[in-house]
Amino acid sequence: MEKFLNNDYDTLANVANNFIQKCIQTHQINIGELYQNMEAGFAKFNFRDNNHRGGVENILLVRLDYIGDFIMAIPAIREIRMNYPFARITLLVNKVVYPVAELCPYVNEVLISPAEHPIFLKGNLLEYISLYINFARENLWKRRFDLAICLNQGVQFFQHFVTWFSGARERVGYIFQPEVPPQNNVTYLLLTKVIQFDKRLTHAITQVLYILKAMGLQIYHTNLEFWYDATDLYYAKKLLEGFAPDRIKIAVGIGAKGGEYKYPIELYLQAFKKIINKGAAIVILGGPKESESASFIQKNLPDKFVKNLVDNSVNLRISAATMSQMNMYIGNDTGTMHLAVCAHIPIVAVHRVAKDLPSPNILDAFFPWQTNAIILQPEHQLGDCQKANNPIGCIAGKPHCITQIEPEEIVAAYETMANFIKKSGIKNLGCSQIMRSIDQISELNFESN
Repeated sequence: MEKFLNNDYDTLANVANNFIQKCIQTHQINIGELYQNMEAGFAKFNFRDNNHRGGVENILLVRLDYIGDFIMAIPAIREIRMNYPFARITLLVNKVVYPVAELCPYVNEVLISPAEHPIFLKGNLLEYISLYINFARENLWKRRFDLAICLNQGVQFFQHFVTWFSGARERVGYIFQPEVPPQNNVTYLLLTKVIQFDKRLTHAITQVLYILKAMGLQIYHTNLEFWYDATDLYYAKKLLEGFAPDRIKIAVGIGAKGGEYKYPIELYLQAFKKIINKGAAIVILGGPKESESASFIQKNLPDKFVKNLVDNSVNLRISAATMSQMNMYIGNDTGTMHLAVCAHIPIVAVHRVAKDLPSPNILDAFFPWQTNAIILQPEHQLGDCQKANNPIGCIAGKPHCITQIEPEEIVAAYETMANFIKKSGIKNLGCSQIMRSIDQISELNFESN
């Protein structure tokens, strides 16, 4: 029998709903008031009681962002399980990420956020809270989390809010603005342990793993991985059956979340024509938004050396299984690239961040992790992008700075990687032999302040 009554959760939901109604009536949002009222409810119903149960039995992991960003958190999710082998772990993700997380072996369950990625709400906090009230009532509060960890490492108010709203007794998260005094930063209300950004850590994976290190947890392995089942692999192999058996197979990622990430499809076509003439075959992967571009490439290349899987209902897990059959990745900086990283195949990434952009920048944060990679970059930031000097690189919203990269550079990078593959004597570089040669377990130098 459940120790805490459903009426308790109804009462908490009413507190939040009343807050929403007051904000609508007064046209003002006072997060401090919501915090005080909800904290009183959490305390009343023993959410904050350190004595009602011993140890850490129930853990919530919050990671609410895009596919590639989620993949960056996989090492941390695994290491949390290694540190809490007997805990019940719940993972909360966005709908778009669920197919990636669904088979995660390190958690007991995966929940889907009722709200889209916060960026799509355009700052509408009331809408975000409203969507989470019933979700928390039905899914979060009854689990009585001892510990909630927000695994996001960027701008995190929405994610920190969810971590707090879960009712977890202890709440841990990462903050990028250590210069803001605690008394002026709502994060210090929402979390019981705030981990401040360490500028020495540039890669997104080291930043997320630092959360664990700051908690006093052990980090045993740092490698990426991905999960698919036998059915996914069977379907992937059927799609590739008889396709270019004697050629180097290249997974191609032509999509991206923003136009400035995308290398022009016409220039890709020029590169792929020459690459196919040098003995390769390409497999195009991506979502529905890439359908037109994928068809364009397919129609302009020899059928027997190009496989378009964009229009074959290929989900993310099947894409990952397909990636395991590839020898190389060529494409944009996108989630598909990070799937290739998980498969530990060589990467040729065409990136929007120019060589003259000061480091650290976003390329430092999302560089292909622990795999052989060639990153092609434009020489300079152009126009307004140069004036902005933004660490995220090109901000044009369309192919812009990235267009400086010549198709011949892609061809040359392919030849470098193809030569490596041929000299290795191994047909599939995703195998464990190569893994042992590229530092699967890297030592992270976390120093005490």
